[in-house]
Formats: sequence, C-alpha cells, structure tokens
Amino acid sequence: MQKNAKAAGAEVSGAEIEASIDSSVENDHQLSQISLLFGKRPSELLAENRPSEAIQVYDRFIDTQPTQVTHYAGRAKARALAGDIGGGLADLAIAEEMAPEHRATKALQTFFNRLLKNVDVHTPPVA
Repeated sequence: MQKNAKAAGAEVSGAEIEASIDSSVENDHQLSQISLLFGKRPSELLAENRPSEAIQVYDRFIDTQPTQVTHYAGRAKARALAGDIGGGLADLAIAEEMAPEHRATKALQTFFNRLLKNVDVHTPPVA
C-alpha cells in the first residue's frame, strides 16, 4: 500500500481540525507552555511540513489532557501526514468514541475519507 498522505493533505487543508485545536491551546495556559517548549503550535509545525514534531506536541497534550478530543484529532492528522495511516486511524477511532459529533471529529472523518481515496493499493505479484 503506497501512502500518499501529502497529496491528500494538499487536497484537504484540515483547517477545521486545526481551528478547533488552536482554540483549545489559546485558551489553556498549560498547553500554551507545552507549545512553547517546541517553539510552535502543532498547527504551525504541520504547516511547515514537520508532522513528526507535531506528533510529539500532541503526545504531550494528550498526557496532560487525555479526555480532550481535539488532541487526538490533531495527532491523527499529523500521523497521517507522517505516513502512519494506521496510527491516524487509531486516533480517529478514539475521537469517534469520545465525541462522535464534535466538529474536530467530523472534520477528521472527512480528512480520512479523502485521504483513503488517494491511497494506491498495490497487490504484490504472486511468486
């Protein structure tokens, strides 16, 4: 399976996901301090095509606030953009279980639907 997350990322900006996350970071001093450790918000890291660093920020956010759906949504997108589709889908499942009607969850579902349409599936030849 060839992971073409960058093409899907270009097609789907994920602005809805990032808006939800940025809002929660701006309104929480502790999350703002974590972002400062990394020098940037996760959405800024993703905009600079640095998903691995964004994942590290989201990991810290999740350690700090494990019940915040937007953290899982953000990490899911970052994982997909880093090429870890399975990890992204696992975070999507957590977000769907926590808050299926949350706008970040809905945006994430759309993101993955479009992403998976762009993934090329190749069956290896039988030897």
